[in-house]
Amino acid sequence: MLRWMPMLLLLAGCAPAPRAGAPLKPEPVDAVGLHNVFRLSDNVFTGSMPEDERSFESLQLLRIQTIISVDGAPPDVDGAESFGLRYVHLPIGYDGVPEDRAKAIAKAIRDLPGPVYIHCHHGKYRGPAAAAAALRCLEPNHSAASLVAYLKLAGTDERYRGLFAAVQRAPATLDDATVEFPSRVPVADLVTRMVEIDETWDRLKKQPMAANAIVLLEQYREMKRATPERDERFQTYLAEALDAATELEANLRAGADPAAVIQRTANACTACHAVFRDNRVSSPP
Repeated sequence: MLRWMPMLLLLAGCAPAPRAGAPLKPEPVDAVGLHNVFRLSDNVFTGSMPEDERSFESLQLLRIQTIISVDGAPPDVDGAESFGLRYVHLPIGYDGVPEDRAKAIAKAIRDLPGPVYIHCHHGKYRGPAAAAAALRCLEPNHSAASLVAYLKLAGTDERYRGLFAAVQRAPATLDDATVEFPSRVPVADLVTRMVEIDETWDRLKKQPMAANAIVLLEQYREMKRATPERDERFQTYLAEALDAATELEANLRAGADPAAVIQRTANACTACHAVFRDNRVSSPP
């Protein structure tokens, strides 16, 4: 046995070193009608929401076959289909990419006709994070550092801690579970959005942190996008809540006392509730 030891040691010394994390190498792409477009691989692109014929034509020129929306707004399925494109709607929030949703997006990339185009609204926050988290499921060897670098390149603000955490966690293992790929899922109504805001407020009260305040701010922004038909009074209260939430996030980030701004934000909500919720009668007595 001893006479074989030098050979064993030599073989051990010649063994290949563990493969380093493969970097993601995103390339910016110019596309008429779209913003923040990146090619992450031959099969995966990310960017902003296609909103008109020019943007769908640009996707055609990129040979896109499947569009994956992670935005909360309903996608333009009919517009996409008129250009021969399939839409898949798998929305996420600003607080991160749940593991199950990352796996679903990864399976869509793997199983549906490609190339695929993954988008949120502006192509800067949820879309890049969802794409990076899904790609890491498909290729666990992608280095977390290169995924973080891509988010920064795409314009993802580091204040969205949940989105950055989603691309740095251990990649989920894809399983054989069947995944549905709906073209449009029901969009949250006003009541659902208010419940989500209330839950964020509860977290803020327990942990007055900038990370929670930025989620609240984005929830107000999403509500503004989703309620353009609401009357002027509602929009006035919502604008006040948006301004206050913006100041609240800045105060918490600067380490200032947020008490006054928290009260201002709460006052805007209370005033709105007094008009639109508290005195509402759903049926006559």
